[in-house]
Amino acid sequence: MKKIMIAVGLLLCGSITLFAQNWVNGGNSFAANGKLGTNDNFSLVFETNNVERGRLTNTGSWGIGTNTPQSQLHFTADLTTGWGTDMYHYDASFQSAHRKKIWLRRDWNSAAPFLGDYLMLCSSGNRSNTNQSSIVLAQGGIFLGRGKEDGAGLSKEWLRIDQNGNVGIGTAAPSQQLHVVGTEVLSSGFQAGFKFRNRGSASASDDWVWYAENNIARLWNALNGDIISLTRAGSLTLKGSIHAREVRVTATAGADFVFAEDYALPSLQQVARYVKEHKHLPEIASEQQMLKEGLNIGAFQIQLLQKVEELTLYLIEQDKRIQALEAENKNLKNR
Repeated sequence: MKKIMIAVGLLLCGSITLFAQNWVNGGNSFAANGKLGTNDNFSLVFETNNVERGRLTNTGSWGIGTNTPQSQLHFTADLTTGWGTDMYHYDASFQSAHRKKIWLRRDWNSAAPFLGDYLMLCSSGNRSNTNQSSIVLAQGGIFLGRGKEDGAGLSKEWLRIDQNGNVGIGTAAPSQQLHVVGTEVLSSGFQAGFKFRNRGSASASDDWVWYAENNIARLWNALNGDIISLTRAGSLTLKGSIHAREVRVTATAGADFVFAEDYALPSLQQVARYVKEHKHLPEIASEQQMLKEGLNIGAFQIQLLQKVEELTLYLIEQDKRIQALEAENKNLKNR
């Protein structure tokens, strides 16, 4: 029995010595191919104070704060980084100067608009390249453009959302919810258009839409459909009335030809016969034609002016006759 106890004691001492050689409090020295891990199909668990803090599964997934990691690195608490710290996707297939495909950087800047703590997401390319597509989250707002992650800002800003929620495109100081500065705003594709709604309304029945179809620009509303149409040639069609302080129509001709010496002024007898037969003045459209075809305002104004000038000639001629009759009547009285 004594021999057996001695043998067990020696075995335990050897085991402790062997373990001490592989794991030393204060650090270990491994050979070139030294390793820490398991040789079986079980996870490697890391504990402190008898509480699991991390786990490397038998499939190679790291879990921090979870014993069932769902990806190659899975943590369940906050990740804290220092200033100027990068997190990036690395692709060795890129050329050596451009191996970073995308990275996230947290940094500090003392100048507007990246004032204070900001977060910057950059696309592929060399980290010093100023032409990388970038998104910046900063105290001054959200910024999209081109730049690099050295805190120098964007070399080209495309869009910003400021602290008031205003969106600026082409401007660094948006004054409205959407503020665009540039040559034009393009809306294209099927059912393209610019929709707006009555102020203070939440009803789709108060919607208005500017759109173009078949080379005609149209203004549409939910109650009356297309109310304005404008062709490429400049022809305007309006469903409704026009209220204006002044309307100026470009004239292509006048009616002064009525006062020419060779103008054939019809006699009042001729006019009377025409009116009796047609029920409208000569050279003026009938009521039925006006209702069917509408009126050309410019041409109609010239026609009315022509009739006014003809009426003036009739009055002048009648005045001559009246004066002649008065003179003749006066002579008869004096006999």
